[in-house]
Amino acid sequence: FYAKKKKKQKQHSTTFATMGGDGGSIPTRIELVRVKQGKEKVSQEAVLVAVWQYCSLTREPLEPPLVACELGRVYNKEAILKHLLDKSSTPPDVADSVKHIRSLKDVKQLNLTENPNFDGTNGTARFLCPVTSVAMNGRHRFVLLWGCGCVFSERALKEVPGTNCHKCGRAFEEDDVILLHPTKADEISTLTTRMQTLRKKAKAEKKKNKEAGGEAAAGVDEAKAKEKKAKRKEAGEHSGRDDKKGPTVNSAMLAQIQADLKKSEAEEEEKRKSKAYNSIFKKKGEKEDYGKITGFAQTFF
Repeated sequence: FYAKKKKKQKQHSTTFATMGGDGGSIPTRIELVRVKQGKEKVSQEAVLVAVWQYCSLTREPLEPPLVACELGRVYNKEAILKHLLDKSSTPPDVADSVKHIRSLKDVKQLNLTENPNFDGTNGTARFLCPVTSVAMNGRHRFVLLWGCGCVFSERALKEVPGTNCHKCGRAFEEDDVILLHPTKADEISTLTTRMQTLRKKAKAEKKKNKEAGGEAAAGVDEAKAKEKKAKRKEAGEHSGRDDKKGPTVNSAMLAQIQADLKKSEAEEEEKRKSKAYNSIFKKKGEKEDYGKITGFAQTFF
């Protein structure tokens, strides 16, 4: 009897919990209260994979030839060329991220190692490390040697230490190693400081070389001037020029002399005509004296 009564009470409570007094259903809390949805979290791995597959400037798929800046960002070379030729075509929010790229001297073309198993469909990375063969897909850290442009995994440089490139054999220093696509704030700060230091050093060296070149050019010009003066002096001594002939005559002086000569000839001609006319009325036996005709040219020369 008690078992049947207990079972009946249980069925009644279950019905009351699911049914309302008016025959409707009773809503639960989750149906009455709306909880604010949080932002969907994207895995860091997915972000890195996307970064290593797309250009940092245009967000288009990476296509060789590729270049990297001094901050470790990778770009399509064609995109950088278009940006440098017409910076107004780059959106302002993106242009701010590449303002440190002033010319092609601020980027380095990457010497990458192709993945022989890459076919573009199986999700494999297009490039890999030539030493460890790890894929360049964002899951492994890669570095760039700025001097030669060769790219290796960071693990390769640690496992095979040395001061020569493992691919081309060119010597490099610690400052030549640039981490590609750094994610930590201290890594980005280190690369920024390195870039600013090297640019100041290059500017100082350029100024120094320019000053040294200017001094050298001044010395060469002075030597040439002395040599030219000496040749001119030597040519004057052997030219057979006689100082007794008087000063040299330039074009202005010659024009003035010719004008004075013509004027003097005209005056003499006028006097001669006047004397010839007067001679008609002279008495016989009177000696005619026309005088000596002297011109400016005769007295000058």
